[in-house]
Amino acid sequence: MIPERSLYIKQKKAEGWKVCGALPGFYPKEILLAAKLLPVEIWDPPTELSSSYPHLQPTICSIAKTCISFLKKNTVDLIDVILVNHICDSLQNLGSLIHDFNFFNKPILFFYNPKEPYNSSTKSYFEKILKRLIFDLKQLNIHVSYENIQEYARQTAKTYQLISKLFEITFESKAFIDPIEFSKTIRSYGYLLPSDFNLAIDWTINNSFQSSNNCYKLLISGIFPYQHSIMQHLKTRKVKISQDDSLFLRRRIPTSFSADPKDPIQELAERYLSLPPCPTRGSDLDQRAQHITKLIKESNSQGILFLCTKFCEPEYFDLPYLNNFLYSQKIPYLILETEIKEPLGMATLTRLDAFLEGLR
Repeated sequence: MIPERSLYIKQKKAEGWKVCGALPGFYPKEILLAAKLLPVEIWDPPTELSSSYPHLQPTICSIAKTCISFLKKNTVDLIDVILVNHICDSLQNLGSLIHDFNFFNKPILFFYNPKEPYNSSTKSYFEKILKRLIFDLKQLNIHVSYENIQEYARQTAKTYQLISKLFEITFESKAFIDPIEFSKTIRSYGYLLPSDFNLAIDWTINNSFQSSNNCYKLLISGIFPYQHSIMQHLKTRKVKISQDDSLFLRRRIPTSFSADPKDPIQELAERYLSLPPCPTRGSDLDQRAQHITKLIKESNSQGILFLCTKFCEPEYFDLPYLNNFLYSQKIPYLILETEIKEPLGMATLTRLDAFLEGLR
């Protein structure tokens, strides 16, 4: 079974772990874990958005608004350190606001991952960024051992294998995983230790399948598509999530990795360079289109559901090109604009139902 988020965090704090509130995006989880910092990702925590209004203009995405609202009100006893990833201007700006306004007296770490196109010096640069993070942690009197990084790199390699297995079983089998349960498993990636997540995903693989002959198979894409209201509706329509192209999950899962790395820093750099295309890293548009087409064919998906958070500029930049490409390839797709913390409107649900009906 999957542990409930808040209870799990309290349990780990009681065991001596500190909590790192990680803003959305890619970050080297293995280094934080080696420092005995439990990464807890902040995407859609239970909080009101009103406290963000004095600091962020209306045309900022709801993920950024949710993050700043949560950090202002709910972190005194929960979070020990904040990690800000540079994935877009909004979240980078948010990190500066948190730092400059000093909303709470806790350390803030910044992580600047390289953007594409990569060149011969990218790997060396990324290794320096990783070592800089280790140095910044040491400045906070948080020790990081390379042996522990190596051990957690082994555990996350197992995680990547199990995630691939989950999707392989999903699209190869006629069985059906309830989208609510599927989402619950995927979302636990953002707060469980790798060893515990591996147990959770293994449990899902072995216990959550139901028989179903009539279901839609969709590739899900977007920054953060696993919102509860969306999953509820997909469940009622018997939608099977056959593949993932989200920033929350598979855009952060490397396509190449070692199960027993010798040099953990080099291994983390090589994993980063093998990540799937993503607009938050400035990936080539044609490369991303070809990658999505490959996912569709491999999973035998019937179409793509893009769940785009309103005002998300990285996603908006890619969608016009993807729209034209998928249309030319006769691949069915639907782009829905959503807001974190807000229920889906009837117009949105009607569009989704009409799209599904067209896949029959």
